Amino acid sequence: METKLSTVVQGRKLISCAPNDRVVDVVKRLAAERVGAMVVVDGGKLVGIFTERDLLIRVVAAEKDPRELQVRDVMTPNPATATVGEEYYDALEKMQRHHCRHLPVVQDGKPVGMVSLRDLLFIQIQDKDTEIRRLSEFFEYLPPDSGFGG
Repeated sequence: METKLSTVVQGRKLISCAPNDRVVDVVKRLAAERVGAMVVVDGGKLVGIFTERDLLIRVVAAEKDPRELQVRDVMTPNPATATVGEEYYDALEKMQRHHCRHLPVVQDGKPVGMVSLRDLLFIQIQDKDTEIRRLSEFFEYLPPDSGFGG
């Protein structure tokens, strides 16, 4: 089964912030939206990503005050991205290569969505279930003397 990222992000709201937003406000939005990452957009262009990991390492562990920081101070600049035309398994491979759990999805250079490792693993599980079901159906219809069981 082939699943393009355009299908995965279709109908989802893109949650974004600006580089000059205060970290405390962005964290409140992450909590309200129940998401772990947000794209950082400046003038319609993707300039970074702000994740729970950024918050933990660059704010909490660094003992900085999130009320005094702007997202630009602690975001991950120029994150790895995927395009809407990419297959989910290519995005999974990219996440593994870049050691990330969230991947902004872009179209014509502009952010249109975000996929998480959880999203893509769920699709992979569905894909494997479909493959197993098809193989099971195939083997059910083989004659007993085919050499494949029976």
